[in-house]
Amino acid sequence: MKRFFTLIVFLAMTVIFVPWLHPKAEAAEMVKVAKFWIGQSYYVSNDQKVDMDVSPYVNSEDRTLVPLRFLAYALGVTESGVKWDDKSQTATISGNGTNLVFTIGSSNYTVNGGKKTMDTTPVINDDRTMLPARYVAEALGYDVLWNDEYETVTVVQHGRETVPFAGGTITVPEEVRVVESVMGITLNIQGTVVPTWYFEPNYDKLQWSTIASGGTVSDDYVFDLDIGVYPGIIQKYGLADVELARFRPIIAVYFPDNVDEIYGEVVRSYWIVKDKWANLGKVDTSAEPYGGRYLYEREISNWNNPPYLKLKCSSDGNGFISLDIRTR
Repeated sequence: MKRFFTLIVFLAMTVIFVPWLHPKAEAAEMVKVAKFWIGQSYYVSNDQKVDMDVSPYVNSEDRTLVPLRFLAYALGVTESGVKWDDKSQTATISGNGTNLVFTIGSSNYTVNGGKKTMDTTPVINDDRTMLPARYVAEALGYDVLWNDEYETVTVVQHGRETVPFAGGTITVPEEVRVVESVMGITLNIQGTVVPTWYFEPNYDKLQWSTIASGGTVSDDYVFDLDIGVYPGIIQKYGLADVELARFRPIIAVYFPDNVDEIYGEVVRSYWIVKDKWANLGKVDTSAEPYGGRYLYEREISNWNNPPYLKLKCSSDGNGFISLDIRTR
């Protein structure tokens, strides 16, 4: 009898403490960046391009409406965090410590039980529940960036929206917000000991101000992002390998059809340049192309037809791998 009681206690403790025996609700995770294109049946969340069976559109109140489930999933909400009640015509989204409830045809919604009001209403279109992207994303803790030229909605983590300029403030451009959200930096990306990443927006606050006011920026001051890494420095100082995956979301936001291709070339070039540095002076590379140097370039689109990307890789100097992106 004592053995039987011991077995019962053991089984009870096992059920309590072994996590895989418990069905558990999945926790939502904050995404670095997400993007929707008006009229396109796909979206990007972090570094993944995902197909949809319906496209976002702009309604008569100038609000972007996106399918409920795809919007929630793009913002890191799990499948279990999305509920639809056909009887009450309500959609519930639970994620990032927030519970949202929207009702079809009503401009009222709730955030953690508190009543809020929108300037538009959710609708059912082609048997799909469509919600306003901005209100959902902002309630979940994100910032929403609308690009009128390309008709896109970009969602980033909360960051600096304006910076001081000429006695006032100016808006931080979308491109910089995307990089800062993905990289977790403001202007410089630093390694443990010495700089291993670099981020150079090739325009200054005067250009930011001109763009924000609707003015035209000359071709010499275009929106040109230069983001890179120094494999030679990493090898030279014995630093830990950088998170090359941080390149992927930036590629995906502007080149969703080329993510795997470009990222694969980034990774391949990184290890080639590091290997060049590891063997510097140890082997005779004079017979190799470029006298032992490694040089590689790859372009998508062209400079005068943005978005444009140029992947540049070299073993010269400290070695570098660079994404040079013209966005507009």
